[in-house]
Amino acid sequence: MCAILACVAVGAAACTGNGDDHPQRPDTGEGSIFAETLAAEYRPESSELDGAPFYRIDASFDPASARLSGEQEVFLSSEVARTEVTLRVFANDDAFAVNGDNVQIHELTVDGQDAEWTLDRSLLRVALPQAVEGGDAVRLALSFEQGVPQLADPEPLDLGGEGGYGIYGSAEGITSLAHWHPVVLPAAPALTDLPAQGDISAFAAGFYDVTFEAPAGYEVATSGEEVERDDVNGGATRGRYVTVAARDFAIVLSPDFERLEEERDGVVYRVFYDSEDTDFREARDLLDYASGAVAVFSERFGPYIYDELDVVPISLRGGAGGIEFAGLIGIGASLYNGDPLGALGESSEDSGLLGLVEGVFGGGALDGVLGDLLGEDGDGSMLGLADVTEFVVAHEVAHQWWFNAVGSDSIEHPWMDESITNFSATLYFEDRYGPEAGEEQVQAQLILPFQTMGLLGAQDAVVNQPASAFSSSIEYSGVVYGKGGYFFVELRELVGDQAFFGGLAEYYSRYRYELAPNRAMVDIISELSGRPAEVDELYHRWIEETHGEDDLGSVSDGGGPLSGIDLGGVLDDLLDLIGD
Repeated sequence: MCAILACVAVGAAACTGNGDDHPQRPDTGEGSIFAETLAAEYRPESSELDGAPFYRIDASFDPASARLSGEQEVFLSSEVARTEVTLRVFANDDAFAVNGDNVQIHELTVDGQDAEWTLDRSLLRVALPQAVEGGDAVRLALSFEQGVPQLADPEPLDLGGEGGYGIYGSAEGITSLAHWHPVVLPAAPALTDLPAQGDISAFAAGFYDVTFEAPAGYEVATSGEEVERDDVNGGATRGRYVTVAARDFAIVLSPDFERLEEERDGVVYRVFYDSEDTDFREARDLLDYASGAVAVFSERFGPYIYDELDVVPISLRGGAGGIEFAGLIGIGASLYNGDPLGALGESSEDSGLLGLVEGVFGGGALDGVLGDLLGEDGDGSMLGLADVTEFVVAHEVAHQWWFNAVGSDSIEHPWMDESITNFSATLYFEDRYGPEAGEEQVQAQLILPFQTMGLLGAQDAVVNQPASAFSSSIEYSGVVYGKGGYFFVELRELVGDQAFFGGLAEYYSRYRYELAPNRAMVDIISELSGRPAEVDELYHRWIEETHGEDDLGSVSDGGGPLSGIDLGGVLDDLLDLIGD
């Protein structure tokens, strides 16, 4: 057995594991329990994913010690494994780690043989005993143990956020286990450390077979579908969950969760909620938003790949109002009650102004400060803020198309999923409630974030750049979500609906289960439009250059959603609020 504590302490010491048996990769083809988690029209495609990583994990969480432990084996094809395999151990990254190095790795083997490996912060590099030739596959096995941090409740001015947006840790009675196990990276990363903002889940689509033991009295939401459940150890439960074509596997659990479940158009929706914070009507609203978004995007882009979708509250912070996982979307716990002003104490990356002003300037004190910004009734209706929960749900549902089904490098090219996803959420309002409602969301969620960014002192920047290149979360949100999202409004107007939506549907079909290269969707739309030179010019202006103030306007111009508001007075009041 490896001397783990010494290995973790030095951060990059080489260790070896013990030998074990070499079981075979399970059947994942059509007719398997994995294929059954796909929507009926996609089940035959499960056989085409035989080369995808296959994870089999047995894990448990103990809330008393705040420890998560498990055993993992992953089967890898020669397309992924050559001479070395790199895994990301998120709980060891600075954003997640508890008191420094957090994760202990035990008994790591490759095909049952001891293997040399190093753990350098969040990167686990495993040397293969011999080079993997085409057609061969390897089995990597290990056990792990790690702490799950107890996070403080979100603070109004918390833009940095502990625990990586709050997606790994316990707070407000909810434990969120995102990126909780070592995940195979499709290629060696350029950076050891993860970026301070943006998504970090640029993974290959894979199969998951997860057995998870939850404490007594806890309700569990996960990616995938539950296929077995047993009672063990005085009330604890062991559930088995499986899925396919998933770029991650999330677990969210709480002793306070209740569950609303309903099937609509062949998809089972499960909304988890705490009835003391969210009443049944609000839970039904969330289910309605999610099912409505699936219907809109299935019609526009192609059918949703799964036959189940979970909606759960997570105690988010650090600029996140929603978060996406395979077959599961997390919504900031304060947004669950449908009161946008009640969420002002938490920032919200996925909700336009909330991600820029609310997160910076804080909670309920804004009721009397923002005045005109909140509308005559004080409900945020003037800027579309009354619809913020519904917008966040639509945004996260859109990620089931633009993140999970079609993957991209969200670290190097975050616009590839976030910009199209934010545009897609405005499309949901257009298709469900009419063009005027869609335009209101374009103003509130695309133009307003960019203009507010300038109001707060951030500068325009190139959209297509790594997440780490943005100077702040304010700049990241305004440029990627705002300006990047509005690019698709301009592209649609240039090429027309037939080429635009035909191109998005073709992109979804061509790159489903793959990692799409940068600009792939634009190139497909360009080809269908027959106007490549004009599309290329538009792309470079909006995505590769900085003309945002000319194209979207600024507060000083007096146009856009902030026109007619005494912004000088608002800013003076906000600065007084910060001083208090």
